[in-house]
Amino acid sequence: MAKRIYLLSMMVCLALAASAVTKTAVFDFSSPEALSQMGLPTPTSSTPTYLQNNITVDNITFIPGSSSPRSTFYQNQYTFYTTSGNTFSFRGENGATIKRVDFDGFYTQQRFTANPAGFDSGNSYWSGSTNQVTFTGTGGNSLYSMTVTYEIDEGNYSPLDVNHDGNITSADITAIYNYLLNNDQTFVAYCDVNNDGNITSADITAIYNFILNGVEPSIVNPPTFSHPSGTVFNTPTEVTVTGPANSRVYITTDGSTPSTTNYQDNAYGSITVMVGFNMTLKAIAVVDGQSSAVATAVYSLVEVPGPTFNPPSGTVFQGNGSVTITGPYGSMIYFTLDGTTPTTSHYYTHGNSPFTIEELEVGTTTIKAIAVLNGVASPVMTAVYTVEEVTDNNVNANWKETAFNIPESGPKPTTSSATYNQAWRIEYPHIATSSNYMVVVKATSQYGVSLSLELDKSQRANHWTCFTMHAGTPNNNVGRTPSFSVDSNVPSAYQVNTSEYTTGKYTTSVVNLDGNNMTMFARGHICASEDRQSSSEQNSHTFVTSNIHPQYQAHNAGLWQRMEAKVQNWGYSNSFRDTLYVCKGATIGDVTLNGSTTSGLIPKSEVQSLYGVNITGTLPIPRYWYMAVLRLKNGQYQAMAYWTEQINSSCSSTTLPSCMITIDELERRTGIDFFCNLPDDIEEAVESTLNTSIWQ
Repeated sequence: MAKRIYLLSMMVCLALAASAVTKTAVFDFSSPEALSQMGLPTPTSSTPTYLQNNITVDNITFIPGSSSPRSTFYQNQYTFYTTSGNTFSFRGENGATIKRVDFDGFYTQQRFTANPAGFDSGNSYWSGSTNQVTFTGTGGNSLYSMTVTYEIDEGNYSPLDVNHDGNITSADITAIYNYLLNNDQTFVAYCDVNNDGNITSADITAIYNFILNGVEPSIVNPPTFSHPSGTVFNTPTEVTVTGPANSRVYITTDGSTPSTTNYQDNAYGSITVMVGFNMTLKAIAVVDGQSSAVATAVYSLVEVPGPTFNPPSGTVFQGNGSVTITGPYGSMIYFTLDGTTPTTSHYYTHGNSPFTIEELEVGTTTIKAIAVLNGVASPVMTAVYTVEEVTDNNVNANWKETAFNIPESGPKPTTSSATYNQAWRIEYPHIATSSNYMVVVKATSQYGVSLSLELDKSQRANHWTCFTMHAGTPNNNVGRTPSFSVDSNVPSAYQVNTSEYTTGKYTTSVVNLDGNNMTMFARGHICASEDRQSSSEQNSHTFVTSNIHPQYQAHNAGLWQRMEAKVQNWGYSNSFRDTLYVCKGATIGDVTLNGSTTSGLIPKSEVQSLYGVNITGTLPIPRYWYMAVLRLKNGQYQAMAYWTEQINSSCSSTTLPSCMITIDELERRTGIDFFCNLPDDIEEAVESTLNTSIWQ
């Protein structure tokens, strides 16, 4: 409350000055003291003196005429001749209004005219109300003393406009501050409204708003750090940045000043940052749009710690295996696979931490790796893995199919290869051998394969989409791509245009089974936008029309979204998985339920019957949607599947465990062989069992 009391005192002080005050300035050329005050030389008996410069007394400036008005020495006085045409003026300064000018001298009557007019009948004084008055001599005689009465009406100015120039500037603020400093020492600290140790324009704005608008100045305290600035850590350490109550905290780790538009991360209340390298951490707290001062902490590490391997060294894989190498936050991983020592100029390959080697060769592989941060390399870390070849234990693997022309050994094709065949990957189901199907692979240079999908050419429809989630595909919260686009990797004859959803009446609004009026069919993602959040390029791959189906909006935003969120929680959790393999899809052909074969599509006639909407588009509408999920953790596999019939309802009462089935059951229903690249004994074991306690 003290801050408000002092601000009120300041307001009263300034407000008292905001009134009309009448003062007098005397231009007396007969007084040596007055001449000295005005900066003029004292008259002598031998040398006449000419008035050359403007003279200011109090708030009035005397302005000699442009024709060098004459003054001469007479009886120890300066005299001003009223020769015809000779002029002089008085100008009010700092908002002064001239009210009256009295003259004293010899024969002043009838010797002046005034602009503006205002002489009394005897021309002995002038009265009016103006900022400047000019007098012009009409001939002869002189005067030696002038008294100017003026008035300052401070009520027309802001209380903070100390110099009454119509603007509140640093000069006004300096004057106010100096007044407070000299007259009330206790007020000085209260000028620092935001408690950043400096009195800045932000403080002045707060004071100004309070005085004029009654807005109580508020204080947002800067965030605090769990470890004091200057701490030197032996290992990467988490530092928590905590803001005051009801605040959102914004941070930067590159030394730049954080704001609501420039930040590395932000969150309500607090943010935990892993300090894995020498770091300048800056933070602000924002409450109701008001920012705190910037808080800064500088941290350093004794050395760059060596990277870790997951799974651990010594793991034996059956058929194939993947390893994730993780270094300090922000580091680059360099590694070799032949046992030689990696450096920044000698390595098998390198990439941002964490880095995942997706397939090791059959046999024993020695991985040596370093992490490099800010040009400093960590110690070399070593891990040894064995991949055992499984002979005749994977009869249904994609690479067994000669029709696919998939190389069984040697380097895998790259995204620039004529054929980018990735069907050996664990997340792939058994791809169709019919020429009616084609496989499309989407990849980025930074994060590798984003997703793969199989397309039914005749229906121009997605058959399935598969992808992986691991430490090398982090959730960077890049957001959603602004719009859908045609898949440029699909030949034009099989492409789906984005306009087909609107022109085909799929998006007609209807009342759904929940009683809500909303869009009937949305553009339903197979691989969700939130599944691919490592980069904007990766996310854009989920918005191609080859990755969507018509889906009841209520189902899309209801039960299906809950399933998506659960898979994302598993996929982005390093503690839950080493790698999560996911294959999603919707039925566009026949399905087998309880031993009977039925169509997996919703006929347009059913939509017509239920909602009176005649779908004119040619896109198939799947009735059933599914997800097949395989977890690899510490060398062990577990699997499950979700299955749901899409109806025009959010199905809010349906629980996720009630939608779980085994992979075997999903294969019976869809006719698709999932995770066919696993060794057969592992595939059979994981696909026939469902441990719901894992999938919570």
